[in-house]
Amino acid sequence: PLFTPNRTAHTRVGFSSVPSTTALDCMAPPPPTKAALASHNFNRTAAMDVGTTHDAAAASAQEVKASAPSASKKRKAPAQLSGDAGSVHKIRLVDFMCHHHLEIELDPNINFITGQNGSGKSTILTALCVGLGATAKSTRRGGSIAELIRNGASSATVEVWLNNGGPDAYKPEQFGSHIVIERRIAESGASRWVFKDGTGRKVCDGRASELEAITDLFNIDVSNPVTIMSQDSSREFLHSGSAHAKYRFFTKATLIDSVSDALGAASAQIDTMDSMFDDKVQELAPLKERYKELKQQHKDALVLRELAERLDALQKILAWSYVRKLANDVARDKSKAAKLNDKNLPKERDLIANVEKAIAQAQENLDQKESVINEYSSVMQEHQAKLTSASADHRVAKKDLQQAKTHHLAAKKKATDHKQRIQQMREKANQTRRSAEDSGGAIAQLQSEIAQLSADVEKQRGDVKAANDTNKAAQKESDDAKKNAEQAKTRYQDAQRETNHSRKLLVNAEAEAKGGAKGAGSGTQTLRRWAHAQTGIDPGSVWAAIFHRSTQFHRLPVGPIGGAIALTESRYGKAAEEAMSQFLSSYVVHDQHDAKLLQTCFAQAAGAGSSRAGGQRPEHPSYLVMNFDTPEHRIDASRLPPSEVTTLMSVLTFGEVPSKELAHFKDNAKVVKNLLIDHCQIERTAIARTSQDATRVACGDGSRRPLPNIVAAYAENDGTKSFLRGRTQATIRSQKDWARQVPRLAVAKQDMSKYIEQQIAQLRTSVTSAAEEESFCKNKSSQADGAAHQALQRCKHAADAVKKAQQSLSRAEGRLSNANDSLNSATAQDQGMNECDALLSTVAQMEVELLQYTGQLEEMNNRLQHAEEREKGANDVVQKITLDSQGLFQKNESTQKAISEASAAVEKHQKELSQRREHVEGLEKKSQDFAESIEQLEKALVEDRAKASLVCPESDADKAWDDFSNAIKCGPDETEALAKELQRTQLRVGQEEENLGMTFEELTDAMQHAKMQFDTAKEKFKAVSKMLESLKESSSKRQKRFEEMRTLQRQQVSHRFNGYMGRKGHSGKLDVDYDNKTVDVSVALAHHGGNGKKATATTDTRALSGGERSFATMAFTLALGDSTESPLRAMDEFDVFMDAVNRRISMEALLEFARANARQFIFLTPHDVSNAVGGPGVKVQTLQAARP
Repeated sequence: PLFTPNRTAHTRVGFSSVPSTTALDCMAPPPPTKAALASHNFNRTAAMDVGTTHDAAAASAQEVKASAPSASKKRKAPAQLSGDAGSVHKIRLVDFMCHHHLEIELDPNINFITGQNGSGKSTILTALCVGLGATAKSTRRGGSIAELIRNGASSATVEVWLNNGGPDAYKPEQFGSHIVIERRIAESGASRWVFKDGTGRKVCDGRASELEAITDLFNIDVSNPVTIMSQDSSREFLHSGSAHAKYRFFTKATLIDSVSDALGAASAQIDTMDSMFDDKVQELAPLKERYKELKQQHKDALVLRELAERLDALQKILAWSYVRKLANDVARDKSKAAKLNDKNLPKERDLIANVEKAIAQAQENLDQKESVINEYSSVMQEHQAKLTSASADHRVAKKDLQQAKTHHLAAKKKATDHKQRIQQMREKANQTRRSAEDSGGAIAQLQSEIAQLSADVEKQRGDVKAANDTNKAAQKESDDAKKNAEQAKTRYQDAQRETNHSRKLLVNAEAEAKGGAKGAGSGTQTLRRWAHAQTGIDPGSVWAAIFHRSTQFHRLPVGPIGGAIALTESRYGKAAEEAMSQFLSSYVVHDQHDAKLLQTCFAQAAGAGSSRAGGQRPEHPSYLVMNFDTPEHRIDASRLPPSEVTTLMSVLTFGEVPSKELAHFKDNAKVVKNLLIDHCQIERTAIARTSQDATRVACGDGSRRPLPNIVAAYAENDGTKSFLRGRTQATIRSQKDWARQVPRLAVAKQDMSKYIEQQIAQLRTSVTSAAEEESFCKNKSSQADGAAHQALQRCKHAADAVKKAQQSLSRAEGRLSNANDSLNSATAQDQGMNECDALLSTVAQMEVELLQYTGQLEEMNNRLQHAEEREKGANDVVQKITLDSQGLFQKNESTQKAISEASAAVEKHQKELSQRREHVEGLEKKSQDFAESIEQLEKALVEDRAKASLVCPESDADKAWDDFSNAIKCGPDETEALAKELQRTQLRVGQEEENLGMTFEELTDAMQHAKMQFDTAKEKFKAVSKMLESLKESSSKRQKRFEEMRTLQRQQVSHRFNGYMGRKGHSGKLDVDYDNKTVDVSVALAHHGGNGKKATATTDTRALSGGERSFATMAFTLALGDSTESPLRAMDEFDVFMDAVNRRISMEALLEFARANARQFIFLTPHDVSNAVGGPGVKVQTLQAARP
């Protein structure tokens, strides 16, 4: 059905505080008489979404029960009958309309009430509506409720008995198996309700909310024409030709109008709340400002107290700081004076005596050196004069020699150049003569050679082109071979990594097997068993990637989920794994941002070496998005199975921590628990020892009904699942081989050991497969490398061939160019005989000039020899004088150097002696100053010590420094800094005392009160803001879901209407326009299409005959009936205007529909149906004419 009944909403109130995006509890049909109750239902569901549960109704019922007097006379309750909760068990009328006293008991399935017109059949439906809260006006049987009292009577009573069994019973602890709703109508028009149990004991009375709660839970809406179709409702549809009227009938029957009104009212209330919240938020700012102001004043007051204490300490420290500074100065000066008089002055006087001795010795050495240098001076002057004269003569001779060389070279070059020109002219003349003689025959030979060379060049060009083509093909082959080699190498590396990874997993598993499995396993092995077999991705690799990106996650994920839970006993392992198998390897993330990061981690882990059997690429594990801040689900005890039933939730522990790095698993235990409740219904999943026990628990047997609040039961011995599919028992056997496979949730040590052994065997197989793949890839890689090498060699050979062909072409083109040049030259030489005669005449003239140049060259040779002899004699004289003077120069130079050194030593010692004497005078003056200063300081010290003692003892100053040393930014002996600090502190104390306007204690109380007001208001606004956001999101989701369901409703009703019309060969279609609020009914009757003509559809039901309209009404009603889940349905005179054939077909359709839907049906007809209906679950009652 499209709309989930309100009992689902009641169930979820105590079930979870999380908004459900799948349950349509916001679309529950409202109670029949009060439109405002629809808005109330929506608001109640919204309040449920923010964690609010409502138990006021139950508390009120308990109060009424406690205060109600016990009945003095009780009727005996009928025997326990079967029937779903909410169906009508009995209707009793007293003085109601035409009935004086009538009691009719109904079957929980199908009921036919027949009788002549006026026998009071319709009165029963009117009584049912009135008893369940309808007004007289809504029944169209009177203007007021008093008009329904039988003529002659002063009051009327209507009792409606509702079945109250099964898991959806209403307050079974108070009402038992039946709820009796009694409405007493007075002649004045007043009426009141009394609510009783099946024994007649009054439970409560006078509260309309109790009736609303009952009809809300059972989803009984007597104003819905599909639930109670009266004669008036039938006529309204039959005789109405208005599309708008049909639309009102359609939306009222499907509850679309009520749900739309409820959603609109709720949205308006949310907008009002949002506006009020924005106005209230403005009141938070003054509270915050007041708190900040008082906090600052309190802080200033604390500073004042600290400043006063610091000021007193500074005064004490500063007083004794002067004393300590003077004492330190006296001690320092005495130490310096003693060192000066006892050590420095005697040492300096000894150094002066040593310097005076050194000066006398250096002066004596200097005098000796000066006497030696005077003897060398006269000898050096004589040699210098001789050397100067000889050097002048040598310079003149050298200059003459250079001029002679220059003139000789010029003459020699001129003669040589003339000879070369003569020789060139003669050779040119001879060549010209020979060329002229041979040019005739050479031209023909050159032309033939040029033709042959041109053909050779063309051939070489063709060879170059062919070599280039071969080189390109070889290059392409080499590139392809390289690419294949790289691919083979990559595959080999992947296989090698896969082998190493599998071996690593095997080593870890074998190491853990040797160490022994503890409990459910530890560390990475605990996680690994939840994902390796299914996805091929090792959770250890996944978590390594997650920790690498841990700062990017809003919340660290939890998973695999199997690693975060454990069983209390290992015997539940098979049942638990069958119930939760699809979620044990999944992960849970906080939001979509974390989901994208987790997918990135999956991809990174997949590339780290994880793989599945056969080398397939790994699949990513599944994940679910769930808000980690959602509180843990609160489950109402009344919605849980009986306490003697072992549920899956009761055998699970949450928050397991596989390793210390995953400690957040424990903090997020509620997340895993909420997820398994939402998706696996672990709180309503039972565990039994055997499959037979599971069947009895989930489905019941001949002796007892199924236990309440159980969706399925699993057998702990083999994991068999038993459950009810409608009213049919269903059993699903486990497909796992438990003889070979150990449940992954098992906690027994032997089970874990067996599981590890199985995994080791699988890993060994994986290692073998990976090694074989690695060997295969290695061979392929070697072959590909060899092919690439051969292709590279062929490419090199082709390149060499291209190079050789290009060289041959260049040589051929060069020969062709030379031949062309030779041909041009030969053509020119054929005209050179005249030029040869002119050249011979010029040669004769040049030979005469050459004889003159030869004579000039001989003269220049003689001059050069004479200049060379003169230069050599002068140079010999200079060399002799230089050698004689060299010894004297060396001796003189060494003596001069010794004199300089002796003179420098004398000056150095004299300078040092002067400095030493000045230094001694300064030290003596300084010693005298020290004595005077010490005397003055000792006097001042006595005075300051007396002054400091008046301020405080010295020990108090030391204690003050110990207490405030961290707050004072200088040392205890820094008197100037201490004085400035004291001045600043005094100034600040004065300012703080002026600003502070109350006592410190009053200020503290005011600040704490302001903080409490601000924090309280802030938390309230935060809670309200969160609730508003949740309400807005919930409202948006419900509106979107409503639009989707409204569209689906239109399609399904039209489809079912056509199906029911087809039972007579007719066809029908409903066109619902929600925007224009119209419903067009199109009917095509079978007999209209006779004689081979196509049936013509009509949209005006008034054009149909009475029987056809009645049948169309019945089809339309049944089509709408599948859209409303109510425990009862009633139709009054559904077969009006029908002939026998239409009545029979309609009856069959009604019976088939009633048997297919596990609900109660009440059909009223004036016709005899005893021969048309029968069988189990069908009850026919005939009413006699009512007595006056």
